[in-house]
Amino acid sequence: MSLSGQWEGKLIDVTGVNGLLKFELKETRGRVEGDYSVYFLSAAEGGCCGPEHRLVQSGTVSGEYDPKKQALRIEYDLSIAGSAARVSIEASLREALPHAKQALFGCYGVNTEQAGLSLEGGGLVLWQYA
Repeated sequence: MSLSGQWEGKLIDVTGVNGLLKFELKETRGRVEGDYSVYFLSAAEGGCCGPEHRLVQSGTVSGEYDPKKQALRIEYDLSIAGSAARVSIEASLREALPHAKQALFGCYGVNTEQAGLSLEGGGLVLWQYA
C-alpha cells in the first residue's frame, strides 16, 4: 500500500465540530510531505463530499510513515487569531474495499495555549479512491 496521492475524509472534533479534510501526500522512503485543506461542515452536511466554501485552513504537512506498522505521523503549524498552534496526526493505513482503495484512520490533537478554539482534537477517517 502506498501513502502517496489524494485523500479525502471527515474529522470529528471533541468540540462537536465536523470537518472535511483533504490531503495531497507524497511518501518517499518513510518521509511524508504534502498539502492539506480543512473545511467546516454544518450538521446538515454529514457526508464527506460537502460544499467547500467554508475553508478553515490550508497549508503544508510533513511527517513520517512506517510501512511495516502502516503507521503515519504528520504535523503542521497553523495560526489562529494571531496565535501559533501545532497539529499532530497519528493514523493507520488499511485497505477499505469495497468503499475505497484504502483508508487512513486515527486521531489528531491541537497543541496551543489559546482557549476556546474551534478545533481542539478528535478522530479522523480519510479515504483514497482508485
